[in-house]
Amino acid sequence: MIDIEQLAIETFQKNYKYFSDSHSLLYEKINILQTAIESGQYRENYALEYINGYFDIKEISSEQFLYGADSSDHAKKAALNVSFKKNESVVETFYQFPYSNANIQDLDKLTIINSYAVGTAPIVHFMNKYTSNDDEMKKIYKFMFFGVGIGQHISEIALKVRAGSYFIVEDNLELFRLSMFVTNYASLGDKATLHFSIMSTADEFKRSYNDFSDELLIKSSYLKFYLLSDSYAPKVKQIQNFAVTKSHLVYPYSYLLHKSLKISQAIHKDYNFLNISQAFVNSAFGNRPVLYLAAGPSLTENLSWIKAHQDEFVIVAVFMIASILQESEIYPDIMIHVDEGRVPVEKTLAKINNLKYFENTLFILSASVALDLFETISKKENVFLVEDRTHYKHEHGNLEFSSVGEAGYTLCLILGAQETYLIGLDLAVDQKTGHTHSGGHNTQDKLDIANNSELPEETATLRDTLISVKGNKQESVLTTPLFDMSIHLFNRCTQMHKKEGQSIYNLSSGAYFYETIPLEIAEVTKSVFDKNEMKDSLYQCIKNASSNELSTVEKNNLVLRKNEVKKKAKVIEKFSKRNFKNIDEFEKAFIQLISAVITPVVQELNEVSDIFLNYFQTVGSHIQALINTKNINHGTKMIKELQEVLSRQLYKILHDIGSFEFNYINGKKYFDVGKYSTRQDEILDFKLTSIDKSQIDEWYAV
Repeated sequence: MIDIEQLAIETFQKNYKYFSDSHSLLYEKINILQTAIESGQYRENYALEYINGYFDIKEISSEQFLYGADSSDHAKKAALNVSFKKNESVVETFYQFPYSNANIQDLDKLTIINSYAVGTAPIVHFMNKYTSNDDEMKKIYKFMFFGVGIGQHISEIALKVRAGSYFIVEDNLELFRLSMFVTNYASLGDKATLHFSIMSTADEFKRSYNDFSDELLIKSSYLKFYLLSDSYAPKVKQIQNFAVTKSHLVYPYSYLLHKSLKISQAIHKDYNFLNISQAFVNSAFGNRPVLYLAAGPSLTENLSWIKAHQDEFVIVAVFMIASILQESEIYPDIMIHVDEGRVPVEKTLAKINNLKYFENTLFILSASVALDLFETISKKENVFLVEDRTHYKHEHGNLEFSSVGEAGYTLCLILGAQETYLIGLDLAVDQKTGHTHSGGHNTQDKLDIANNSELPEETATLRDTLISVKGNKQESVLTTPLFDMSIHLFNRCTQMHKKEGQSIYNLSSGAYFYETIPLEIAEVTKSVFDKNEMKDSLYQCIKNASSNELSTVEKNNLVLRKNEVKKKAKVIEKFSKRNFKNIDEFEKAFIQLISAVITPVVQELNEVSDIFLNYFQTVGSHIQALINTKNINHGTKMIKELQEVLSRQLYKILHDIGSFEFNYINGKKYFDVGKYSTRQDEILDFKLTSIDKSQIDEWYAV
């Protein structure tokens, strides 16, 4: 018994040091608990006991045991039940759309700029032709454990699957600490990468999962898992939610390509770009309260109050509620818009009775929006652009968001607002009606909150599935996976941009946000200031932080982008001409190809690399899943066909980059342009006719 006790203590000490060296956040949690136990400040609820040759955990208050049987046998049975089947205890991280041969033939006549499906559908179709969900995997690359207990099942399953990465989830820190006496995490960490989510907040849980899923980029197709108890089933559903809201699925590579081209156009039309690389200090926003209006259900509830008190705030609003605000005679000082789509803007403008409504409004827009539509409603000097996901303007900063809601909120923080009041930023459905947005909004849906809260996994969608999150004014509210993604990003924006002295008051009835103060309308403090003077101050503040000319560095960076595209084209061409003897040789070259095209020459100039990164995040999992399928014929014929299908899509990406902004790829050399249709109106719209290669060479010489 003494030897067992000594071994348990040594195992704990090894784990303690391992966490100290490799997992600082987890170590800090354990250390706090350990100190509290040793000082008598924390009374333990559980005890580790060694009974008849095995460990068990006893709940002290009830004297009930967690296992109540041989935990070693339990661990062996757990490992025995783990299979390599694709359809057993697994989370799929990609969409499997069924494409017909006719679909593929039609899509093959288009180029990437037409649709994300142009480049992804042929890969998915090819995979579906050779594999099915009934197949077994040759190797399990990643594995998730939900619930730790004493952790012996983790060791046993790891011996069987020998994965390269593990995600270990346990909600009870005290139980996890006891497992450190039995399970050698340090030894497992020597053989694989470990990711922990122990007693985590919702945001910590998602960050830990993202770190886990982003590792081994293309080997995350099927995430196998083991549930210690059914109480962890909601965690699996959360993982499924996270998987389908990954940025490369919500904002696909074709959108990034489109964005990059549109931003180039905006630069060469001399629009003002707002420098948001750092927070504004002593700005015109600092001494005036900001009322930020978004499209959530709570906007409709408070329109009368907003109208009555609009002169007491700087009003910042998302553009898509313009018609709602005009009807209520509410006049925003600043409007925000980030969506590239033309149709939503056109629908909103069609509802505006008098375009003079916008004459005193400043617009802060993503540089990739349909700027020609805004030219019809605003003077150019009243329009200011910001970048998101691109870096064309040197050291101007950019935004990261999934919707306009958090984009506008982040701008309020960066612009220096000391008091920001949120209305309509619910990021949840109306808890009575199920409406997703305020009345009159173009994308308002009504969800069945009575019967749809637990949709089957196979029918879950980003916009229609309902999940529960912490509420702003009540314990919990129902929201959608798409809104939930924004909630996490909203919280991240707060952590990144909120400064000391800035206060955010949430007047909405939806989700709770980190470091915001729930507030009722009646509790809002009134303010008084000269609205006309304020508008002048705002304009000067934003104007002084803007630029509408290309600097020497920015001109030189265009050349660097040109060279980067050329290098990637050569890498892709070399891959397309290889002769592969077997699937292992193909896999090695495939991974080398990905590494070469997703790595930017200069990190700041990552637009082209990001397009390819996003593309391979989407299709790479399909290809790797095919390679990793057991008992199929990975013969040279199949390999050659896969090589041709993939190369064709990569050539299409190069073609569209070359046809628009860059104009540096010889289309006939890399892609037979003549065989494929394109949107000629968009080409004419995007092509940089105002700049040619001689100008770029001249800039580079400078």
